[in-house]
Amino acid sequence: MNTQKLVLIIKGSIDKIILVLFALLLLAMFMFYSKEQQTIPEEISPPQPPPPETLIDDDILEMIKEYFLNDEVSIENNPDAMVLINQNLFEYKAVRDVEAIRSDATLKYKEALELYKKGELTAARKMCDRALLIYPDHVQARALRQQIIKDEEKQKEEQKEAQ
Repeated sequence: MNTQKLVLIIKGSIDKIILVLFALLLLAMFMFYSKEQQTIPEEISPPQPPPPETLIDDDILEMIKEYFLNDEVSIENNPDAMVLINQNLFEYKAVRDVEAIRSDATLKYKEALELYKKGELTAARKMCDRALLIYPDHVQARALRQQIIKDEEKQKEEQKEAQ
């Protein structure tokens, strides 16, 4: 019996209950908003730019500096450099000659591979550098050059240990 009376009371005053709940929700929202407005945000420092990326390895850069800053060498006397300078990608003939350039780089790579097999690491690395100057995207020459550098470092370590 008590529950039936309670249900009737709730049904009769449901609009008042909803109004009170709505007022409580508004009050809670107002309190959260006013508390948020009272807090002072910490100063935010501007984001720092990322460090610049190096596009060329230091050893390659040093090799290029040594090569071109030498008084005895000029770009005009270097056939590999002249191939790159004279390359014009907007001309059909130049685009067609890319295959010839790639084959020249492959020949230099093969020479470097033979030198590497003979154990002449410095000469092999220089020949790889020449191949990469002619055609920088030559994957095999780049991989061989990295292997030669590792072998040179290993050889230097062995020499230090021997002394």
